[in-house]
Amino acid sequence: MKEVKTNLKCSWCFEESGVKVIYEGNKPVKLVCENCGRVITLSSVPSHPSWKLRILTKPLRLAREASQHPVYFTSTLPFRLLIKPLRIMRELEKSLK
Repeated sequence: MKEVKTNLKCSWCFEESGVKVIYEGNKPVKLVCENCGRVITLSSVPSHPSWKLRILTKPLRLAREASQHPVYFTSTLPFRLLIKPLRIMRELEKSLK
């Protein structure tokens, strides 16, 4: 855990004051207002859920690849069907930590 002090406007007391930002790894997890003492816990879900967008657009990307490179697509599809769910689960676990 790492603490960094900065000046921000508190969303609770609406005063600009010192705020401690507490990091776990490289992700901020808590904000503590030094004026009112309010602790704001930040969600560990990424603010830009790129993995959701990639999951939703995967069928379109597969269809495009199948039409543009049919030999490569058919030769790699069985392996990708086995590995892709594992890769998605691993990425979800990392993003939710």
